[in-house]
Amino acid sequence: MFNTRSYALIKNSEGNLVYGEGPFTICDEPPSSGVSFYLNNYDLTKNEPWLVPSSWRIINRNDLTEIEEDNSKKLSWKDPSILSFEKQFNDIKHSINEGGLKKTVPVVTSNAEHEDLESLFKSLIIKGANNEGPSYLYAFRNENKAFVGLSPEVLFEMDKTSIRTMALAGTSAETNISDFIIDKKEDILEAYRYLKKQKIIGFDTESKPTFKKGVTS
Repeated sequence: MFNTRSYALIKNSEGNLVYGEGPFTICDEPPSSGVSFYLNNYDLTKNEPWLVPSSWRIINRNDLTEIEEDNSKKLSWKDPSILSFEKQFNDIKHSINEGGLKKTVPVVTSNAEHEDLESLFKSLIIKGANNEGPSYLYAFRNENKAFVGLSPEVLFEMDKTSIRTMALAGTSAETNISDFIIDKKEDILEAYRYLKKQKIIGFDTESKPTFKKGVTS
């Protein structure tokens, strides 16, 4: 595991990791069986965004304890560029005024250097796999290019009769401001954080008490 310079993984709904190793076969559609990973660009313009691994397996997150975490010094991050953000903001504002865009989000990044990217990347995967919050780990590496992250969003869950999705982040046009105000997703996260701190949680099942040991209603 992680003994190759080309692999991908993602946490599934059961809390395990779907892990695939390269070299990857690039396809325009996912195969009818087996495992494939979807990797597109920001504009979603890739003609062949599906990556089919040479081999794959399901990994229990407890199996990652065999890998040593990176214990080197902490990263020294460089602050994002204010000038870069200002330029993006002005470009977006101009495009919205001209009718080219309706909504978008400016993005700036922080940067840091590390002497051993190999161990750092593995350490980030381990930390992400051991995260107890409602998040999904994903990672991809191909030679010297790699990324790893955690997402609280459920892209979709599918069973025989339904598909469920849950987006926790987004933007809204000014005309939909009322919808944004009554959006309760932030309240759900706050409730989760509160309940996680409690030692005992009770549930009201609306059932009648029986007051007899071993008897339920």
